[in-house]
Amino acid sequence: MPEEVFVIVIVAIVALLFVIRAGLKHDKDLRLAKYAASAGQPDAERDMLAAKVARLEQRLAVIEEITTDPSNRLAAEIDSLGRIERKRERSDA
Repeated sequence: MPEEVFVIVIVAIVALLFVIRAGLKHDKDLRLAKYAASAGQPDAERDMLAAKVARLEQRLAVIEEITTDPSNRLAAEIDSLGRIERKRERSDA
């Protein structure tokens, strides 16, 4: 049971890091867009918005993959980790 919790926590931390990283990129792009808009460059703003839409689509794809991941795959990964741990315990004994 503790191994399963450990794996779930690790997966959650990795997902959180991806979201934070994407948020930081998003913030940087917003600052660049404000600068370009204030400089009166509509082409730059259009390009920035197109890039922003592409990044949002990528983020959505990652979120969809995480949420639609079959639970049996995660369970299989957890089981395989348990088997590895049991093998280590046997070899230590």
